[in-house]
Amino acid sequence: MINFITEDIHYSLFTIHSQSKIERWIRAVAAGYGFAVGDITYIFCSDERILEVNRQHLYLPGYGCVQCAGVRNSV
Repeated sequence: MINFITEDIHYSLFTIHSQSKIERWIRAVAAGYGFAVGDITYIFCSDERILEVNRQHLYLPGYGCVQCAGVRNSV
């Protein structure tokens, strides 16, 4: 199952139709490489929300943030 979640942003271009097209494309690419798609969740959110989640779940005392990843939305 492939899930698309928007949180803390307004993303009006992200419709059910576009989600279906993206899901078909992801499955086709995986199949082209001989793989099947398992469970994937894409979460689209603001930079502030990413920072909040990273601080909440990825911060280890003495080590700082152990993994901080994000992709900038250029739209």
